[in-house]
Amino acid sequence: MMIESIDKTIEVLCERIQKEAETSMYIETVPDMVKALAELLSAREKLNREF
Repeated sequence: MMIESIDKTIEVLCERIQKEAETSMYIETVPDMVKALAELLSAREKLNREF
């Protein structure tokens, strides 16, 4: 269940980053969102190895 929740969060964050990058309304937030996504993906991989 936890892995599925993380996967959903990753999906939503990817969609948000794409939208922000396309609209350029808040382009200054994109680097921080990409960093958060990278950290989430790293944590997801660690969990995947443990289970």
